[in-house]
Amino acid sequence: MGNSTPFLCSLNSAMSPHHQGVKMRKAFFFSAIVAATFMFNACALTEPQAGWIKPGVSQYDAENAYAQCEYDVSMQKLETPAEKEKTVKNCMIRQGFRYGYYE
Repeated sequence: MGNSTPFLCSLNSAMSPHHQGVKMRKAFFFSAIVAATFMFNACALTEPQAGWIKPGVSQYDAENAYAQCEYDVSMQKLETPAEKEKTVKNCMIRQGFRYGYYE
């Protein structure tokens, strides 16, 4: 049993440089495949981004319109946060926006 280690070491050292190179290429290729799989899965797992959308209007402009609605609503004397939220929502809908997912 004590002699098994030198025997295994002698097998590895007896491997030709060609076989060692093939083994290294296989290990590298396998690692690349695993890394690519994780990268593609990470892209597939990202959630679509939701927000106020309107055909022909950029996300930047939609956010500006939302900020303007929030400002306008803040100038009103509304009692509850629910009233404020509903009024902002109606302001956006009045401008032609709908809440949905960006493409």
